[in-house]
Amino acid sequence: MNSPCAPLSYPNGKALLFLNRCIRDNFLYPKFKHLKLTDMPEYKPGLVSITFRKLSPEQIVKEASRLSIEGIEWGGDVHVPHGDTKTAESVGRISREAGLDTFCYGAYYRFREVHPEKKEPGPEIEAVLDSAEALGAPRIRIWAGEMDYEEASMDYVKAVADRAHEVAELAQSRDLAIDLEFHGGTLNNSARNSLQLLELINHPNVSTLWQPAVPLSVKERAEGAKLLLPCISNIHCFHWGPRGWNDRFPLADGEDAWKAYLSVLQQSDKDRWVALEFVKDDSLEQLEKDAVTLQNWLGD
Repeated sequence: MNSPCAPLSYPNGKALLFLNRCIRDNFLYPKFKHLKLTDMPEYKPGLVSITFRKLSPEQIVKEASRLSIEGIEWGGDVHVPHGDTKTAESVGRISREAGLDTFCYGAYYRFREVHPEKKEPGPEIEAVLDSAEALGAPRIRIWAGEMDYEEASMDYVKAVADRAHEVAELAQSRDLAIDLEFHGGTLNNSARNSLQLLELINHPNVSTLWQPAVPLSVKERAEGAKLLLPCISNIHCFHWGPRGWNDRFPLADGEDAWKAYLSVLQQSDKDRWVALEFVKDDSLEQLEKDAVTLQNWLGD
């Protein structure tokens, strides 16, 4: 069985990336924002909307525009509910009118139809696809089950993988791509497990997201990113302590760690979004600081 991820890289792309950014940052940018001098990869600052679940889509669009964030991953639980295509169309429209890309639909589909405990059904995949299409999102984030790979039976792993292949086919028929959330409590909970799962799914339309796994060291996280590099679509960006979500810090405090991650991730030829998520204290003031920090890193 072949891995669906083929390794491609540019080992020395810094100078050409700089030329691309000269176009992006000069006074002609509004007119030529989509012009690139080369096919070298570009990393853009984004925002995951569920960072601010209490804010309306209009408020999120306003803040993102003000902070020169270039795109949004819209969440499927609050801001763009699964199957509500009217809301999806509206949110997609206001994003585009503000000059923001919708780079992903963050859905909460978890393959519950194949869960051995027959849990309450989650969103149907057709509703997820309908919303992503109405929103204008090219990619859909889904969750690879609801247990760690190490705790799952091979029957469950195989059932999720088989269903994921079917989901990838359905998405591809609508020109949509699938991203697996890289997260504990799922089958996609580590770099090695992610590779095994993607090999079982065996579909070129399925990738994985990447974010720092909380229990690991910076070195281990960077090594995992290198292992997964050709399979990574986009990146969720935050700086947390050992207690994870309840232990959030300003992004600037993680500069050494994130520069180590980015030095690995930017070896790939893929354009990627680096999306801010779950800022300290759920604070708009902290978002502003973190946005500046991220934009400085991506501009180095």
